Amino acid sequence: GPAIRCLTVSTVGMNAFAFSDLHGSACIGVTEGALSRLSRQQLEAVVAHEFGHVLSGDYVTATSACLLFGVYTSLGDALDDAMVAGAGTPALLLLGAVGLRALLGLLQLGSAVTNAAISRQRESLADLAAARYTRDPLSLAQALQMMVRHSGGGGYIPDGLSALCIRPTDLNPRSVVQRAMATRPPVNDRIVRLLNIAHVGWDQFQQQAAVAEQVF
Repeated sequence: GPAIRCLTVSTVGMNAFAFSDLHGSACIGVTEGALSRLSRQQLEAVVAHEFGHVLSGDYVTATSACLLFGVYTSLGDALDDAMVAGAGTPALLLLGAVGLRALLGLLQLGSAVTNAAISRQRESLADLAAARYTRDPLSLAQALQMMVRHSGGGGYIPDGLSALCIRPTDLNPRSVVQRAMATRPPVNDRIVRLLNIAHVGWDQFQQQAAVAEQVF
């Protein structure tokens, strides 16, 4: 497999990520919040999830998609600044700038929706890969639950990079557009899939998670 560089991020938020440096190597990172609050088994499951992205190769696709989204965002921001600064610009040029900005907005929206759809699928596959590697789907389910319930959140993640992280930035997307742009399946859906693999019910899982947290 590719060479992997391991990173820790200095934040109380609980999260983990995998991305490509676009030179054939991979980077896997875990926040200090996750390192300090997850048990060894839960941490192994989270890292196995990120290894799933690397070994499947989809981490390169995700990184490229995030870079493309960032290009559109940067161009749009630069155009907005130019339009604000160019108050005395002829009307024809301003009209062209508005049209270009609208086109960039559509490209940005299309990129975000496409990236989100791909990310939801790859995230589900990485969950299944982690369960296969560790043979412990319950630990990943527990880690996911702890991450979304943690008061410190997942740390600051720009919208364009949320597709690289195991924890979603928006836990409760409400509108149709928010759901279409969500880069992660609903966390409870991910947990239920893992519980089905382990043949454990929801109530039983909640009891086991509470006991595991107390023991840890």
